[in-house]
Amino acid sequence: MPYFLPKMHDRYFFAADVLSIAFAFYFPRYFFIPLVVGTTSLFTYFLFLFKIEVIPLPLLAVALLAAIAILFRHLFSTLYGNERTTG
Repeated sequence: MPYFLPKMHDRYFFAADVLSIAFAFYFPRYFFIPLVVGTTSLFTYFLFLFKIEVIPLPLLAVALLAAIAILFRHLFSTLYGNERTTG
């Protein structure tokens, strides 16, 4: 939810960092999700702690949006992927 709210800093994504690691242990196929989430958090912290913008924030936002889209795709395929409609 903090991704879609204005003026939310990355410190509110700590739960996402921890849950992404748990998700990767439960679904090893998605090992890259905690890498993306952790990397975006790290580079966002650089800006606020050291005033250094290694990677522009819009690019980090796009990377995190891609991870969120992959997670939603996984969620919908898990929920609705096995159902077949007849008729």
